[in-house]
Amino acid sequence: MQLPAWYEVVRLHSDVESGELARSVFAIDFGGVMRNDPSVPAIYRHPFTFWKATYLTGSMRSLIEEVFQRLSGEPGDRVLQLRSPFGGGKSHILVALWHAARDRKTLVQVYPEMANLPEVGPIRVAGFDGEKFDSLVGVEVNGRRVKTLWGMLAAQLGCLDVVAQHEETFTPPGGDVVKQMLAGSAVLILMDEVLKYLQRVKTMKVGATTLDKQTMEFIQTLTTEVAGTENAVMVYSLQWSEREAFEDRRLLDMLDHLASRVDAKREPVKGDEILHVIKRRLLAEEPPGETAQKVAEAVAKCIRDWRVSEATEEVSRRIAEDEYPQMLKRLKEAYPFHIALIDLMQERWASLPDFQRTRDALRFLAVVLRQAKERRLRSPLVTAGDVPLEDEKVRNAFFETVVGQSEEFKAVVRHDLTGPNARAKQVDKRLAEQNPALTDVRPATRLATAILLYSFGGVRSGDRDLPPGVTERELLTAILQPNLDPLTAQSTLKQLRDTTLYLHFDGTHYCFKTEANINKLLEDETERVKQDEAMAYIKEQLQRELAAQQAGYIVVWPSKSDEIPDRKDKLVVAYMGLDFVRRPSAEQEQIAKEMLEYCGEAGRHNKRATVLAVPEASQVSGLERGAANLIAIKRLKQKAESYKLTKRQKQQLNEREKTEAALLHEALNKLYQEVWFLQMHNGKVRLVKRTLRRSAVREANLHTRLLEFLVDVEGLVARVLRPHKLVQLLKSHGQRYAELEQLRAFYFASLEAPMTLLDAEVLQKAVADGVSEGVFAYTLKRNLPAETDTPTLKPEQVSFKCPISPDEVDLQEGVILLPECIQQEMPSEPATQPSTPPEVVSPPAETPTPPSVKPGELIRRVVMEMTLDESNIYDAAKAFLNLAQKVGKVKLRVEAESQEGIDPQWFRNAVREPLQELAPDFRWSSS
Repeated sequence: MQLPAWYEVVRLHSDVESGELARSVFAIDFGGVMRNDPSVPAIYRHPFTFWKATYLTGSMRSLIEEVFQRLSGEPGDRVLQLRSPFGGGKSHILVALWHAARDRKTLVQVYPEMANLPEVGPIRVAGFDGEKFDSLVGVEVNGRRVKTLWGMLAAQLGCLDVVAQHEETFTPPGGDVVKQMLAGSAVLILMDEVLKYLQRVKTMKVGATTLDKQTMEFIQTLTTEVAGTENAVMVYSLQWSEREAFEDRRLLDMLDHLASRVDAKREPVKGDEILHVIKRRLLAEEPPGETAQKVAEAVAKCIRDWRVSEATEEVSRRIAEDEYPQMLKRLKEAYPFHIALIDLMQERWASLPDFQRTRDALRFLAVVLRQAKERRLRSPLVTAGDVPLEDEKVRNAFFETVVGQSEEFKAVVRHDLTGPNARAKQVDKRLAEQNPALTDVRPATRLATAILLYSFGGVRSGDRDLPPGVTERELLTAILQPNLDPLTAQSTLKQLRDTTLYLHFDGTHYCFKTEANINKLLEDETERVKQDEAMAYIKEQLQRELAAQQAGYIVVWPSKSDEIPDRKDKLVVAYMGLDFVRRPSAEQEQIAKEMLEYCGEAGRHNKRATVLAVPEASQVSGLERGAANLIAIKRLKQKAESYKLTKRQKQQLNEREKTEAALLHEALNKLYQEVWFLQMHNGKVRLVKRTLRRSAVREANLHTRLLEFLVDVEGLVARVLRPHKLVQLLKSHGQRYAELEQLRAFYFASLEAPMTLLDAEVLQKAVADGVSEGVFAYTLKRNLPAETDTPTLKPEQVSFKCPISPDEVDLQEGVILLPECIQQEMPSEPATQPSTPPEVVSPPAETPTPPSVKPGELIRRVVMEMTLDESNIYDAAKAFLNLAQKVGKVKLRVEAESQEGIDPQWFRNAVREPLQELAPDFRWSSS
């Protein structure tokens, strides 16, 4: 589903759009509003702009109505306490009551539904801001300076003369004097931050006592007199907890008990009313309901479907379905914010010492909105993962509002989230390379950002506070949406666990901390691993891998040509070291030729059977890093006690070791992608390079994979040699017999040979098969007559048409002879049926002579015809596959063409001869 980005739909409030986002813009200064201080934003000082930017919550509406009812003489509580956790709108509602009592007309203009407020007549309003009032300096009112709470209230009520003596002596007035202050028209007394004021004047001596005690005595008298009137109301704010009250429990309890009953305590903003407060202040207008509904449905469906799919029991699935309507409703009400982001602030950040729930939430969200829009970070909702921490203004707002000025956490954010080489960015880059659709989604950055936001503040469970952090369920609920599915999110989480330096996971909760995690400890230990240590480890692992895959003869990382034996009984594969690919190309070729042509000082005899496996240069650094990681893990495990590793960290080390070992194994199997060997071309020896990457090699193991390429794909090595090929070789040289030592030398040493053999046993097996099938006879050199090119042996001197074991074939003394070299015995009686030589004595007569190809000329077109059955179609298919990979397209009849041309020797080894063995009626032509 294509959902619009929130900034394409939502209009921001003018001061949010302009960037006027100082903390003071969102922190209401009650004292400044009372004084009409120009430094206080006009949005709070002027009644019309204030009401336009204010969402009238149910609690605010009820409280305003209640205050006016009491001012009009209706019975009820007259001393009301405003109490909400951590900046929950207490100052805001005091300003609201201030404006409503002084300018009822403007309130009704903006909110016509408030027109039914009781008619009260003139209201005398007196306010006190304990955070700003300084009793040492005092405040000048009508030319007179007042320094006490009672003087401040009396001055605003127009009766300062009544308490003039009390003001001068810092003595609180008694009940009768306070009653005179309240006499006359309706009186509304608003007091903010009284506890802070009392804390501050504790040290001011007043005779034998202190000003805080005198003030507390006055407040108790004031509340008693207000409660006894018919047209006075007192509303005061109070901190939520002892911590907010600077640990002064006594003062907090005393002020708390001023409100006579529990139901005289009011909370200005309850539950999801905060959603409307935030949107009213930060947005220019309510977003379109249709878009909010569409986005909410899409996101809620993602969350529901994921929860249902994760549920293992019917009860859990039913709960996920039942939670959907409420989730949908809350997401729609919160749009353009994700409800989880608001809940995070309300429920978690509210427990932080300096976080003021409404004002700080407003400021932080304002900065986030503006910078996310400016950066065009596309998302249908503003989630905890969409906070653009890479923006300096957003980071500053986050650290000032939530974390506090913490340089340590700034380093955490830089290393794992926002820096140029931040770990989350590296994960996102890899994900985007694998799936370009994730480029703008940035799953790792979004997940890491959300985890960071959840790393501050705790939630309460029963009678205890849970530590900061977020579970996978909470995290996915907070960020899943149509373009970020749960599988991608879960996979990305694992990568973050394995790569970030400060992300901690205890098996349940994810949390960023300033202490390094196991990844950081491992990274530091890895940096201490020397390159030669890593190289030695890789060589050891490679030797171990190859030891389990023996076929032919293997040499690992030869540095000189005499380290590659000149074997005459096996294919020799030399796996070149990693240093080899660090050399210039010309130097590599020079070294390769020397190793293939020489064995120490002597010339190499068995050149045809010697192959170099060359590593892929792009894999080397990754291999070295993986080896260093494994060495570091081993060392870190040995230092577990000194590092004081937890049980969980030890478990993570074990898991990381398994992962790194598996990656190293996989990397080793992919390391060698080229084979180099010598070949005769136009009468000259040349170095030939073949690449495995594009071949259809099925084997995963390193050596068997390379052998499959040499045998089945390129046809350069034979595991099986059919007897008729030896016959063809004899006839091509005009010979009727051959010593096996010569044949072995041909296949292992001659660069003219079409292929080499995996080992000498291949030749022994071919001889044994040829003898038993009657293709040729086998004897020993001593049975051959001297000085003759056409020997004739008696039947008892040869093995022919009889089973022999390959072990009986002596490659040093053995000889094979064509059947015509066997002396024929005359039959004693005429045969009833003329005998015919075995059909297998020589290749089929109908096999056409291959068209001649001039030296240096390439085949442009090939046409083949044959008959195949189920017994040989698979082997034929491999030959067709070889041809298809070379030319790109094969036409079945079979016909193949190549614009670039086909190497005739390759075609003979890889295609023509395998098919000749499979199909007696094989025909071919080329052009």
